[in-house]
Amino acid sequence: MDFTKAKRNLERNGFEVHVFKTGTEAAAHLNEELNDVSIGFGGSKTLDQLGLYESLSEHNDVYWHWRQDADYAREKSMNTDIYMSSANGLAETGEIIFVDGNGNRAASILWGHKKLILVVGSNKLAPDYTMAVARCRNVACTMRNADFPGQPACVKAGTVGTRCFDCKSKNRQCKAMVTLWQPMNGTPCEVILIDEELGY
Repeated sequence: MDFTKAKRNLERNGFEVHVFKTGTEAAAHLNEELNDVSIGFGGSKTLDQLGLYESLSEHNDVYWHWRQDADYAREKSMNTDIYMSSANGLAETGEIIFVDGNGNRAASILWGHKKLILVVGSNKLAPDYTMAVARCRNVACTMRNADFPGQPACVKAGTVGTRCFDCKSKNRQCKAMVTLWQPMNGTPCEVILIDEELGY
């Protein structure tokens, strides 16, 4: 995967961008960069696959509702120095897209931290904004819904990873979508691009 165009457009939009061949290299960079700070994690298979909670917790205060009491960790994550997550879609044209079910990740991406760090694998990349949104809805959202009970239409129909039905199920985990065109005012954003397929 060639991140050249995406990197150029993200930097043009004001994001700090680093590209790594492997997740191991990216994790080493983050562990070197982040010391003695508080870090909140959004729900992310990518962060999980990279073992970042375990490694960063050795020298930082890390809060993650996937590893700690969910209500406690979500609340603590809202007030950390750093917030870290992945994205559900990244357009080569420079837009970063997230879909959320509870709203804690969307809220923390938009406000409340000294810095935002986004870790994104090559499978999230799409040529333009329209295709990145389609990737979020048809691939990432359906795969995430399959992790939960309640069986929204995409899971019932067996189209996980391929098709969103825009269902009205109260059990769907795709209830809001956020797009970053630029970093939010007062919150620098570092984007870590990894040439491996990671997460949804």
